[in-house]
Amino acid sequence: MQDDYLQKLSAALDIRQDWIEQSILDKMNAALHTFRSSFSAMYALYLKKGLINEDPYKEETRVNDLIPLKTNNFPETERTEQLSIRLSVYDNQIDFLVNFCQITSDFLTIERIKRILALVKYIDWCHLSTESDSATTRGVAEITNQIRRGTDSMVQHIMQDSIAALNKASIDIISILKTVSDFRRELYKYDVRVGLKDKLPEQGPVSSAQIKTWMAGALASEPFYPDLIEELIKEDYASNSASLQEAVLSSLAVVSTNVVKESEKKKEEPESPKLLLIDGILVLASVAPTLGDIAIKINTNKLLLEHKKVGVFVKLTRLLRQAFNKEPQALIYQLHFVDKLKGITVREEIDFTLFCADMEKKTKNLLSITGRANPHEALEAMPDEKLIGFLEKNIKDIQGLHKILGALDEYFKANIDSDDRSKIRGIKPELATIKNVFVKATQKYHDYKAQKEENEWMKLTK
Repeated sequence: MQDDYLQKLSAALDIRQDWIEQSILDKMNAALHTFRSSFSAMYALYLKKGLINEDPYKEETRVNDLIPLKTNNFPETERTEQLSIRLSVYDNQIDFLVNFCQITSDFLTIERIKRILALVKYIDWCHLSTESDSATTRGVAEITNQIRRGTDSMVQHIMQDSIAALNKASIDIISILKTVSDFRRELYKYDVRVGLKDKLPEQGPVSSAQIKTWMAGALASEPFYPDLIEELIKEDYASNSASLQEAVLSSLAVVSTNVVKESEKKKEEPESPKLLLIDGILVLASVAPTLGDIAIKINTNKLLLEHKKVGVFVKLTRLLRQAFNKEPQALIYQLHFVDKLKGITVREEIDFTLFCADMEKKTKNLLSITGRANPHEALEAMPDEKLIGFLEKNIKDIQGLHKILGALDEYFKANIDSDDRSKIRGIKPELATIKNVFVKATQKYHDYKAQKEENEWMKLTK
């Protein structure tokens, strides 16, 4: 093995990693957010139409890592049950990947790339067919066809746009992961060469079994990939070793050329900060399905609480008001909030009915963004001022919803009878998701302002 090749390979890998971090991972994050919001829209449709059942344990499920999902066949009689379970787990896995994982080149190991690919390909959105080899894809295609046969134009529009977005996002994610996978494979072989430098001979022959034995001692934490080790042996010891090594360097050198061109382009024309605004809006819009889930839960809690609290006279009064088409009485809750600036608890009255109506309006507003076939292109056509106004307003609105929802969650738990406490549907996981979303969106907004100021400064100093 030649030291000269190792040095060239190290330099090429550094350049490629920089390019991956700077040029394609933002695109992957955007595609993942689109994938997440589009599937959430489909998942909500399946639940709304009664094509799958809600998972009663979904909110208690803690996801700590990406796991293989069930792919075995199931009888037609078990379709609803199996899809209900599988899509709930699938939704949780996507949510974990998008909202709790930092997508970096270091995070995207060979093993994680395989798991993410398996997750993205779990349902073949590009070929959603009842003839698919995948039992899950067949099942999803069947329930999707039931929606297609419906007459609700709004539902049809959401479904078509969501599937189109899932299709495109899947292709983008798979393409980017292929690029990162190629890099990780070469990096793995480089790490093995460096780790076994004192053991690998200058001249062959060397076997895969020998390298495996050496790795067990010197590189115990590294997994053993037989196909990559065979590539390493050919590149370092085959008769055409020089040409194979040159081919590796050439594949990486293409990226290094692009990096130079991109950096030169940036010097001439700074990247538009507008992309940060668009990313912030798409991140914020991804919370819409979560708000929809919360609306179902808090209304269930309200009904449970009111059933226990109201007497026969109140129930009779409500029936009479309904009979005479009168507006229902306001449902006022006394909620408690912690004033972080003063360090005290304050009380505030909330009209639950008006609050739910306002949250539904905000949810529909956000869904109108993710429901488009190409939301990124539509947002890019808007002026910066409009995007800024939308982002500022909705960050504030989502923060306000988060505050009230947290207080509502505590209110329901505190005011229900102990016998029914287990029936109250908590929203802690959803609240965590909402907070994560508006924190990310706020960061994008601040990044936009910082980059805008930097670009203006660069213009002044030219």
